Amino acid sequence: MKELVKEVKEKQIKSIAIPPLGCGNGGLNWNEVKTIILREFEKVDRDVEVIIYEPGYNIQEIKSKKQITLTPARAMLLTSLRNYQVLGYSINLLVIQKIAYFLQRFGEPLNLQYEKGHYGPYSHSLQHLAKYLNGYFLNFKHEVTKPSTPVYLRNLDKVEVYNNKNLTSEQKYRLKEVQSLIEGFESPYGLELLATVDFIIQKEEIEDTNKIIEEIGNWTKRKKKLMKPFHIKVAHQRLKEYYHQQRLKRQ
Repeated sequence: MKELVKEVKEKQIKSIAIPPLGCGNGGLNWNEVKTIILREFEKVDRDVEVIIYEPGYNIQEIKSKKQITLTPARAMLLTSLRNYQVLGYSINLLVIQKIAYFLQRFGEPLNLQYEKGHYGPYSHSLQHLAKYLNGYFLNFKHEVTKPSTPVYLRNLDKVEVYNNKNLTSEQKYRLKEVQSLIEGFESPYGLELLATVDFIIQKEEIEDTNKIIEEIGNWTKRKKKLMKPFHIKVAHQRLKEYYHQQRLKRQ
């Protein structure tokens, strides 16, 4: 564990999943192993997401559904998640919240109401949608609703067929826009940062970077400690460039 934590620090890893090490055939006591894992990862910076899989975790335990009807909004959300995953990144409930947030911000009418949440813009109705899709297009333990809850994609071939028949060229372009904007921010922390800055720009009508930094500091103690001014400035610059390009296109 000491060597693993050392690697996490040196390689600046932002997210890591830990299985019950040595507690299967190794015969170790999980309560003792878990104590060691938690103790050692306390030494890692707070912006590292650590997911611990308890003994007995089995994604197959999720009850499968026979069929779920797709809509453009559902198909676009699932496609954006697939595009995100293709780059080698894992998906969790926080990622779903932020991907959907940007799809709606770019003009797709998802009818989601976002509010200030602990981890950035949050929609209660989206959480219900995720649970509805669970068991057919998504796989996650629905009784666990933490932002770090791992989510797996299923039946994406059906989504692809639906997209080819039903999505407009504008909607397909919107998918590319989302993928382009989040490039370089493909992690739960990166998406939370980008969405948080964008939410402040839109809802609070604040454009000054220093005021955005101040507003994030007032959002929660966690954000104040986690989101560094340099990272906020980078995210703000990305958003300014995007909106500038959009204004030029409209002209």
